[in-house]
Amino acid sequence: MMRTNIARVALLVGLFWAASACEGLTDMNENPNAPTDVTANFLLPQAIQSAVTQAMHGALYQSHTGIWPQHLVELQYPDEEQGEVRAARMDGYFQTFYTGPLKDI
Repeated sequence: MMRTNIARVALLVGLFWAASACEGLTDMNENPNAPTDVTANFLLPQAIQSAVTQAMHGALYQSHTGIWPQHLVELQYPDEEQGEVRAARMDGYFQTFYTGPLKDI
């Protein structure tokens, strides 16, 4: 009888100790390199740099503005040489920037 009471008390103490040991585990699951709240002074410079890099390295500025002064020739889409920009091209610009470098702004 005495051994069963000691075993029960030991079991209860062990369960209580195990439950209290799990208290701070949720703090360990937060990734310090992936913050959930970022201020604009961190987002804006990165977005500007990424957007300019996207435009310059992707030659977006040449493909859009190089046609009008006749620096480039569009053989596939001659209507763009007269200034009639296709909706697909403008949608491509929008998708390139607003789903890429500017999505967090």
